[in-house]
Amino acid sequence: MTLFTYCSYSNDDEQVLHPEIEEPEPDPVPEPLPAEYYAALSNPNAFIVKPGESVTFPVMKAFAVWKQYEEVIKSELSREATLQVTLVWQDQPALVSEVNLSKKAKEYSEITVKTARKKGNAVVALKSDDKICWSWHLWVTDYDPENQINGRTYQWDNNEDGISDYVWMDRNLGAETNGNKLTKEDSLAASGLLYQWGRKDPLPGDRTFRYTTENYPPNFDSHPIYNMMGKILRETGSETGEGVYTLKTNEDRGTANLLKSIMNPMIYLKGIDVPYDDWFASELLDPDDTLWDWNGKKGIFDPCPDGWRVPAYKNGSQPWQGFDEANSPYSQLGVFPCAGFRYLYNNGALKNSGFQSCIYCAVVNKKANARYLNIHKDYLGATKPKIDVTSRSTAMSVRCVRNND
Repeated sequence: MTLFTYCSYSNDDEQVLHPEIEEPEPDPVPEPLPAEYYAALSNPNAFIVKPGESVTFPVMKAFAVWKQYEEVIKSELSREATLQVTLVWQDQPALVSEVNLSKKAKEYSEITVKTARKKGNAVVALKSDDKICWSWHLWVTDYDPENQINGRTYQWDNNEDGISDYVWMDRNLGAETNGNKLTKEDSLAASGLLYQWGRKDPLPGDRTFRYTTENYPPNFDSHPIYNMMGKILRETGSETGEGVYTLKTNEDRGTANLLKSIMNPMIYLKGIDVPYDDWFASELLDPDDTLWDWNGKKGIFDPCPDGWRVPAYKNGSQPWQGFDEANSPYSQLGVFPCAGFRYLYNNGALKNSGFQSCIYCAVVNKKANARYLNIHKDYLGATKPKIDVTSRSTAMSVRCVRNND
């Protein structure tokens, strides 16, 4: 608000008022991130680990992101807090045998996770004063996309100039197999995990193929996940529980939706406050298009492992341009199992498993909807791929491409 101070001057004829305008103070300029924090923003949120081996990674990204998004989160990660590490969930009992935090100073600490000789997925988290402040996905697999061991990669030219624009993994992120056996069991193991657009943390997919598009009753019977002791963390739909559950973003309006997602990696965030149903935005905050694609580079919240990213547009066109043979078992880019998705309009329930494959892209359209590859059966039973759009709250599959930033 502009303030006025009135000063009076008098003579024999009249009194004149001269306003003195008090200029508003300029908005404070955010301090630049320390160089090491800025570099940590590029650290991956997921790691490929071979069964029976361990992985060690730094926690500095947690401190860097909280600082980078301080104006959104409206909070800071204190260096005085007590840090802990915990297993959030694993999709095979005893997949993770140990989770340890080094005794280094705060943001210079490291997490070490040891795995058993099993394949599967796990999420581990850093806690600050007993509250989760960041989490990482561990994809425990014998697939090595860098060396094409126990699988392969596919090159793809999306503008027909004879130059490869993408190198694709042969399976969905979090998958146990590439689905080439074409059995129901193998296709289910190839389905992988589901992600809300722009979030780094995975949610489990369906426990079995439903082969239906029906919405009712809502399907919250997902692939089982377990705590460190091997106890099943059951999905509870709209009811708060120990496993996956749905949280509406209009609940607890005093907490930023981004902070809710960081502190609760197992929740499905249902956006209802803005058009297009975006879990991130609210009536006070616009959507953030940079979560997976940061100025043309791999985004801070990208869920793919180091050296890989969610595909973005190139050559002015979508990543799957020219891809039109998904109706064959072995398509131009491998097998696409019908993992289905988590349905926004049914409180995050699972839908269309065995019927539809949905693979996210890192960019949105002009109307702020998320883009994805939609492969579904038509009324004749044939499958035909097309580029489609959906709300950012929908949870779908991710298939990573090599990061050429």
